[in-house]
Amino acid sequence: MPKSIEKPEYIKKALGLNRDAPVPVSYMDKVEQLAGSLALNIVGDSTRISKSKSDRRATLILSEGHYSLALNPGRLHPSKLDRKQKSPFVYREDGVNNVVTIYNGKTVKSLTVGQFQKGKNSDSYSFIPIEKNCKTGIYETLEETYQRIHEERDSFLQATKKFGLEIDLSYHNWSYKRTALWLFERFSIGVPANDSLDPVKAEWISDAMMGGLIWADNEWKGYGRQYDVTNHRGYALYGLFRASSQGAPKGKVSGNDILFRQNKRRVYTFIDLQRAKKLGLDIQLIQNGKPNALIYDREARIPGTVIFGSPFKGEYPRIAPFLLAHGRKTTSELLEPYKDKVRRINTDGFILEEQPSSPTLITCPENASKALKALKFETAGYCHVKNANKVIWT
Repeated sequence: MPKSIEKPEYIKKALGLNRDAPVPVSYMDKVEQLAGSLALNIVGDSTRISKSKSDRRATLILSEGHYSLALNPGRLHPSKLDRKQKSPFVYREDGVNNVVTIYNGKTVKSLTVGQFQKGKNSDSYSFIPIEKNCKTGIYETLEETYQRIHEERDSFLQATKKFGLEIDLSYHNWSYKRTALWLFERFSIGVPANDSLDPVKAEWISDAMMGGLIWADNEWKGYGRQYDVTNHRGYALYGLFRASSQGAPKGKVSGNDILFRQNKRRVYTFIDLQRAKKLGLDIQLIQNGKPNALIYDREARIPGTVIFGSPFKGEYPRIAPFLLAHGRKTTSELLEPYKDKVRRINTDGFILEEQPSSPTLITCPENASKALKALKFETAGYCHVKNANKVIWT
C-alpha cells in the first residue's frame, strides 16, 4: 500500500476532512491521485469501478461507512512459483515405443516415458511438447518447436513492453496458461476467494459446460477462405436453465440450426436461450416438479471490471459456462449473414465457400489479431472438408 494512503489520517488530512469524518465514495478519484499508480475499486454498500489504467489494483469493501481491504488468502499464487527463469526442453513422445525424445537447442536425447515423467516437474527446466500444424496435419520437428517458442517469447515480451508489463514466458514455465493465471492474480488481487461449490450447484455448472460451435458440411470440396474470431470478452448473465420444447426430443431446443449448439444435458445459460430465441428456435422450460433454474442473487456477484479491469460481469470459477456461451453467441452472430456459405465451423474458426476471382466476403481489419471479437483472415485455397475436425488444403 502506498505510504500516502497507508493510514486514514493521512488521507483525511490531504482531503481536508475532519479526523472523524467518513471518506465519501465521490472522493475516491482524489484518493487515487494521492496513491499514485493504484486503482481502487469498491464493492459492498456502494460499487465503484476505477477508470484508472494502472495495472496495480485493490478492492475495498464499504460497509456502514467503513472501508476494509478485500483479501484472498485462499487463492493459489502463481507468482510465488514463477520467480525463476527456466530453460526449455522441447519433446516428442512416442507412446507405442515407450520413448520420449527431448531437445534443448543443442543436443537430442532419448528417454523412456517413465524416466521423462520423473524429471518433468523440474525446478530448472520447462518441457514443451511439439505441436501439430492445424492446416497440414503434420507435426513440427523438435528444431521447429524450439525456434517457435523462442520467437513467441520474444514477440510476447516486445508486445507487453508497450503496456509496461514486460512479460517473459520463460518465467512462467513457457506456458500461456501459467502466464494467464499470473496476470489474473496480478489484476485481481483484491477479489475475495470463492466459497466451495456445493454438489447441486457443481452439477448445474458442469451440465451447462459446452465448447464452441462445431459443424461441417462433410465431404464438401471447393474453394474456401478460412477466418478466425479473435479473443472473446463478454458479459455473463447469471442464470442456468433446464429447457426443452414441445414437439422436440426430450431435453432439446426444437429446430436445427448450424448457428446454435444443442446441449444433450438440457441445461443452458441465459445467453444460449436468448440466442436460440433470436434464431427462431422453440424454447420451453422443463416443468417436471424439479428445480429448473439456478439464479445467482445480486449479492453473490462481483462486477467483472473489479476482477479484470475490463467490461466483464461475474465471479469465478462459476463464470466459465457463461464465457463459453458468450463465445458461441459471438461466433453465431458473426456468421449469420454468411450462413448459406458456411462449410465448416470449429469453435472460433470457420470456412466460407467463396470464388477465387471475387473479393473476399469479409473484409478483415489490419489489426484483427490485436482486437477483440474481430475477424482475422487465415488462409484460402481449394480444400476438402472431411469433417469438423479435419480439412485437407490443396
